[in-house]
Amino acid sequence: MSEIINQCEICFLGGELKTSIKYCLDCRQPLCEGCYQQHGKFRLLNHHKVLTIEEYSKFLPEIRSFKKTCSDHEDETFEFLCVDHNCCVCFLCLKDKHKLCKAVHKIKSLNAEEQMELFFSKLNSNKKEAERLINSYQSNISDLRKETQSAKTSIQSIVNNVQSYLYRFRSKIERQLADETLKLKQKIKYCEEVVAKIPKRIEVLKKFMKYGDSYQVFENCVLWKLNRKKTKDRYKIWKANSTK
Repeated sequence: MSEIINQCEICFLGGELKTSIKYCLDCRQPLCEGCYQQHGKFRLLNHHKVLTIEEYSKFLPEIRSFKKTCSDHEDETFEFLCVDHNCCVCFLCLKDKHKLCKAVHKIKSLNAEEQMELFFSKLNSNKKEAERLINSYQSNISDLRKETQSAKTSIQSIVNNVQSYLYRFRSKIERQLADETLKLKQKIKYCEEVVAKIPKRIEVLKKFMKYGDSYQVFENCVLWKLNRKKTKDRYKIWKANSTK
């Protein structure tokens, strides 16, 4: 819920609407001109810090929402700093929840400027450490990018080499298969030629047996056997050459 600072809170509680001109940080109340004058007449309130509405409106929301009173004891203000729990506490909390805490200081006894200097020093130290880590992480990212690119290049080179080897191996196998196929086709052609000549030779021999004399039959048989032997010899030579 947003804080209403342009209306006097005291007058509003009394049923009146008056524009505020001041704001008391200790009372945490906006004040009109009349209430501000009354506020200054009380000795107990003389030490309160009062700002104009314009000055207070420039405060950060974190500062404006900060409370000086205890959330557990609304009538009690923070008087002590518990270092063990890193929080401000009232007198009643000190006697109850923080009675065993060892590092407790009275707020008024602390040097606020000194504490702020220490806090600023710690913040600056944390900032420098964070910046150092950022630079380190960025450097690591840069190194990882370089390593990634190098790995990609190496992997691509390996892939290219493997593909090249497989291509050469496939080409070699294809050539070998093509050569073997050609040799088999040549053998088939030779066998077909032999098969084609046999019926003609048989027919010639039959005619010689029917119309020729014994000498002619014998001569043709001898010539056929010689030709057959020559053919077998040529086939063996050709076969031996084709298997090399």
